[in-house]
Amino acid sequence: MKYIKFIYIILIASIGVFWAIYFLKKDKKFASGSAKTEVVVTNKIINKGISKYNQPVTAEFELLNAGEQKLLISEVQTDCECTASQWKHEPVLPQHKTKIKVVYNGSSMGYFQKKVIVTCNAENSPILLILRGNIIE
Repeated sequence: MKYIKFIYIILIASIGVFWAIYFLKKDKKFASGSAKTEVVVTNKIINKGISKYNQPVTAEFELLNAGEQKLLISEVQTDCECTASQWKHEPVLPQHKTKIKVVYNGSSMGYFQKKVIVTCNAENSPILLILRGNIIE
């Protein structure tokens, strides 16, 4: 009976360790051995001023790979379905630039602030980008 309890405890502990490792690594998009690079964003906040109601508001954020390794963007996540993003999914060579296009649909009157989170292999990842403006009729 003691032997069965011992095996049961080892089994439960093993499952716990497995899940702990899984959740610790889950949010990391890149293997721990992936080379990190450095990213410089020209404007992390773009204020588009006044825009018309139900008209798309577009901004382009420029990212410079200032490091020595290829920049790998794994995800660009917007904070709501009213905002979309587009970017090239290819690696960005060192000392080269890429752009992330953000489009807000302009469907709500008044001030807006849309957040975009860029996950990549940069030391400062994730990177927060903000699109602001004011929608009038």
